[in-house]
Amino acid sequence: MNKLGINYTEFEDLSVEDCFKIISDAGFDCIFTGYWGKGKNISECKRLADKYSLEYECVHAPFKDINTLWQKGTKGQKTLHEIQQCIKECGENKVPYVVVHLSS
Repeated sequence: MNKLGINYTEFEDLSVEDCFKIISDAGFDCIFTGYWGKGKNISECKRLADKYSLEYECVHAPFKDINTLWQKGTKGQKTLHEIQQCIKECGENKVPYVVVHLSS
């Protein structure tokens, strides 16, 4: 059977938990999110996904400066490190998929 998923993004007027409850109550089976930086959302979203019986299916890795990945020097290394950190956090929280763009 197919699962129904939705992207979660932060809202100013709603807590993360309120959003996950609304998503679950609306009948969604899974969620995916972006990556906002080290320690900012993966573990909290995973905890809430479990609490509301949602599968945390995927995280979209950062891509703002993705083309620097192919440049020599510190800028490319910074981009690579951020992607690696995202993948590491997903692994630690059992999020099975990470979307990574190789260029824009």
